[in-house]
Amino acid sequence: SNKSGNWEIYLVQADTGETKQLTDDKASDTDPVWSPDGRRIAFVSDREGGAPDIWVMNADGTNPKQVTKKTGGNQLRWSPDGTRLAFVAQKLNKDQVHTVEVATGKVVQLTTLTSPSRQPAWSPDGKQVLYTYHLTARPSVYTVPADGGLKKRFVDVHGGVDAAWSPDGKLVAYACTPPPAQGGGWKLNT
Repeated sequence: SNKSGNWEIYLVQADTGETKQLTDDKASDTDPVWSPDGRRIAFVSDREGGAPDIWVMNADGTNPKQVTKKTGGNQLRWSPDGTRLAFVAQKLNKDQVHTVEVATGKVVQLTTLTSPSRQPAWSPDGKQVLYTYHLTARPSVYTVPADGGLKKRFVDVHGGVDAAWSPDGKLVAYACTPPPAQGGGWKLNT
């Protein structure tokens, strides 16, 4: 919320509506995302000046720690084991998908494409990352090994966005635009 005039991160009790402010810094703190075990929250902050970076804090707001340095970042997604984050940052003015080890800050760029890559999603086993590649007006879903490697187109020629793995990793749901003869518009596929 920016109710104090600056973007900060808050918790809200779902049943009572009671809020607790977790961050209090002159910088903007945004984009919070829970770790799989619920003990930490990753967020984006420009506390160090320049590009916003990825930070992690305890779920009660204590012990904030900077994870990336001068990389930027948004669309944060925790790996299933809670050791890494997938995120999107610009390289050569194009959004690219990266991962970072939370403990060490080691960043791996997973995509090096000429068009934007966004919306990372971890496979349940943590071995693959889905992402949306915006090569044409009809974006498509690709997958890449979580440690880097060759990308693979994951959906048919109709493209897709907003991909999500099923909990068992056997299915992927995504939205796609059918051909104009089928009425156009977005629909959900698996």
